Amino acid sequence: MEPVVRQSEESNVVVQNAQPKTTTFVHKPVPVSKAQQIDRQLVRMIAKGHHALRMVEEPEFKKNVEVVSQSPGYKLPTRKTLTTSLVLKLCDEYGSSIMEKLSAATAVCLTTDGWTL
Repeated sequence: MEPVVRQSEESNVVVQNAQPKTTTFVHKPVPVSKAQQIDRQLVRMIAKGHHALRMVEEPEFKKNVEVVSQSPGYKLPTRKTLTTSLVLKLCDEYGSSIMEKLSAATAVCLTTDGWTL
């Protein structure tokens, strides 16, 4: 809830919390034509990007779609921003946990993509 600022009769500023909107609790169903448009774009993305169809079953993909659908003004980061900032932050966050698991492993297999940055 965002605070609402109101002017009182004595010219003192009063700050109150606004009531949540009903749209916070009620989700309207997506119109059929919009759902079809989203589905078509999803199929295009999977086909053109050579992604596995199982991607739609991945919990993190589902969470991402849910979060983005609630953020209409969101702009995707660039590949450069992903590689120079966002991925590095995540590496820092999970680094020690990964190192612990690697040190306990009896064997490790690594793969890399040397073509893209």
